[in-house]
Amino acid sequence: AFPEFEVFVLIEGLVDLEKERARLEKKIGECERHIESLKKRLENEEFARNAPDHVIAQERGRLLDLETLLQTHQEHLSVFQ
Repeated sequence: AFPEFEVFVLIEGLVDLEKERARLEKKIGECERHIESLKKRLENEEFARNAPDHVIAQERGRLLDLETLLQTHQEHLSVFQ
């Protein structure tokens, strides 16, 4: 297995910075909405009572994945600030 790593490439002049900023802001908004939705679902007592354990675990995993993705998008956006 290979360790995770990030590669940064100078994109000035190759990418429209305003469009990239807007794209990242849109992705951040989408992640935030999905995270809020998943949190509400997981906090819902009826869902917690009725959903099978594997479904709850799957939703918690999705939440963690989305939080990681949100952080990544925010870090990428900070490069453009």
